[in-house]
Amino acid sequence: MTCTPRNRSLAALLILLVIGSILLSGCEIIQSELPPVGNIYVSAFDQSGMEISGGRIYLDGVERAEPIPYLLENIDIGGHTLLVESEDYYDSEFQINVDRNETSYATFTLTPAPDGFLNASSNPNGVTILVDRRSLSVVTPNLFSDANSGQRTISAFMDGYKTLEPSLITLTISPDDTVQADFVLEAGVAGSQVGDIAFDFTLQDDFDVQRSLHEYRGYIVLLTFFFSDCQPCMEEFPIIDEIYTEYASQGVRVLGIDYMFGDTLEDVKGVRDGLNIHFNLLLDYSAIVTMNYSITSFPTNIVIGPGGDIIAHLGEITYSELTEIFDDIIY
Repeated sequence: MTCTPRNRSLAALLILLVIGSILLSGCEIIQSELPPVGNIYVSAFDQSGMEISGGRIYLDGVERAEPIPYLLENIDIGGHTLLVESEDYYDSEFQINVDRNETSYATFTLTPAPDGFLNASSNPNGVTILVDRRSLSVVTPNLFSDANSGQRTISAFMDGYKTLEPSLITLTISPDDTVQADFVLEAGVAGSQVGDIAFDFTLQDDFDVQRSLHEYRGYIVLLTFFFSDCQPCMEEFPIIDEIYTEYASQGVRVLGIDYMFGDTLEDVKGVRDGLNIHFNLLLDYSAIVTMNYSITSFPTNIVIGPGGDIIAHLGEITYSELTEIFDDIIY
């Protein structure tokens, strides 16, 4: 049987319809394989409408590395809780819903927090007091009148000293009343081995923010040393990031330290973007921090306790190894 032109046209049409349905089906399959994520643009303004920069973003209780304002990318779809913390303002919380492949906008209007009164003492004297990880202007003993009111975390730091429990105190500071915070510190040896007091340092992160280790006194801190071409480091980072998101609400913080041997700022940003890292990545341009901690291989992971002393000094780690260490400290 031969086909007439009409029959051939009909056959061609049927073939095109079949091909089209296959292509459409393929497109649907590809679309269904896209991760169910969206974005959140976070910004904050004071009551006069002036934009506020800096500060900290917490997403579902996990502190993010990004400062405000910032576009948070690859956020799971669904409902989320955002909290913004900025010096001289009360913390503010925001409920937001994220849709697939869409950008949601979280715009905060922050209320100024008047200064309150914090009477801080320590043994020994001469200790730096930090409120929400920000150093106050005068050492102990002192009645501080420049502490922002509201619920705040208070910690104490002196170079070469361990802070005994409690190393982190939560207080509500008021402009009308005076609250008391007392700390006891114990002299130790600054070094890089288990039992030593961790060397303090200040490094720039990949968002041009200066980060100092002493700001995290009272927290459990993981220092993870890496560089961008270190394959074991890159394989380990998703594990560390998963643990961080699980343990951040229990006082764990992670500082990734790139000793910048051949790396650029763009390389570090590429690590963050490529692996969707949520914790801070710091740039050790001069390699002083890497040398102070006697790092000779990568990755190296150092766990620092809330008091500032080194709890563990490890090479490559597994999920179970690191969570066991954190659980031992927390519980």
